[in-house]
Amino acid sequence: MNGSVAAFVALAVLLVGPAVWVLADARKRGLRRPFFWALLALLGNVIGAVVYVLVRDEQPTQRSCDACGRLVSSGHAACPWCGSLQSTSRRSCGQCRNDLDPGWRFCPYCRTEVGSAAPSA
Repeated sequence: MNGSVAAFVALAVLLVGPAVWVLADARKRGLRRPFFWALLALLGNVIGAVVYVLVRDEQPTQRSCDACGRLVSSGHAACPWCGSLQSTSRRSCGQCRNDLDPGWRFCPYCRTEVGSAAPSA
């Protein structure tokens, strides 16, 4: 009886473990649909988790607050805990509104010239 319980627990960990890891990783990275990715990993198990790893953004979308040090989403203009303004590491195109890296001179989506200096926050 103890062997069958241990086998059931091991099977449950193997089936649910990848989904739990994907959910935690997607939340940490601030992805918009973490439960979708967890469901993919739950249904596809290890293959679903591998697909998630291959398509996820390698750049973390959270950073430490300049004032209090807590994690803040890259899209937030202010820290939700202390309210201090955050320096932006990204900017957007005035024409098509897509995200741009600070050093880009042209928008790669609509070819609009955007300059090379990041705007001051």
